[in-house]
Amino acid sequence: MSKTLIQYAAQYDPGVQGLARIIAGTSIFIELLPVEPVVGLVHRFGSLTYEGGVATRSLNDPFPATQGSVTSPGAERVIIAGAQAKTDVRLARSRPDEIARRTRAVSRFVDAQIIRGEGVIAQQRLIGLNTALSGDQVMSGGDLGANGSHLHLWMFNALLDAVEDQGPGRFVVMNRDCARQLKTELTGDAGGATVADFTGEIGEYEGVKLHVAGKDHDGDPLLDFNETMGTCDATASMYAFAPGTDEAATGVKILLATNGIQLIEEGIRDSQYVDTIELAFGRAIYHPKAAARLKGIKHSLDVA
Repeated sequence: MSKTLIQYAAQYDPGVQGLARIIAGTSIFIELLPVEPVVGLVHRFGSLTYEGGVATRSLNDPFPATQGSVTSPGAERVIIAGAQAKTDVRLARSRPDEIARRTRAVSRFVDAQIIRGEGVIAQQRLIGLNTALSGDQVMSGGDLGANGSHLHLWMFNALLDAVEDQGPGRFVVMNRDCARQLKTELTGDAGGATVADFTGEIGEYEGVKLHVAGKDHDGDPLLDFNETMGTCDATASMYAFAPGTDEAATGVKILLATNGIQLIEEGIRDSQYVDTIELAFGRAIYHPKAAARLKGIKHSLDVA
């Protein structure tokens, strides 16, 4: 059964449980996606590519031949990410704060890897969804023009329709300007009636949670207008997710290796306390319609 990171970390000592709370409170995806514990650094699973095999029969007649579900074997890597917290021995009281800051950086690194991981060219990285998603799971603002478009409600609806509802908890992640464009579309199409559905940082549309992405581990926007669509090199993407149910073969999951969260107290070195925070994590998509991407969105102030 899948668990949240907090539930999974309950087996650890209090120090690691504290790290888990910081990570879950900082990372969008670890907070919203279930955790699947795995053994080792490679997770092998079966991805469901078809659901069917339902037919009708007449009384005393056999069922006709129908196509059955197809499971394709696959594997996802688990990577080890870490950061060192260094605190001067004369500032021992600030040591927990420094550990917390480095832990938050690790959790933001998780989000960055899930979206734009460089795993195609670097074995120590995940393959980000900006590369992993393809075909019908990628929609484009270029449908209104080869060089991208401002956000329109029908595009957003197409994004939601591309993600199969496999249980509660579907959500969309976007940058702040895309959120403002979406809010304008919602209030405009409904004459202002839906403004209450999308206020503050988190809103809701047709039962789908809407989340505004923050910064990555380097302090840069997680989702920025730095993607190329045609001749425009200043477009952005938004992503939709279906976490799925607690069953292992549904939705999108965060993979967490055995002893996946560690706080290693390395002792005193060069008059500094050295503490290493490590997180061994990965990402698995168990269903081909568990995630989708809408790309080619122009900034609201782009008039070209």
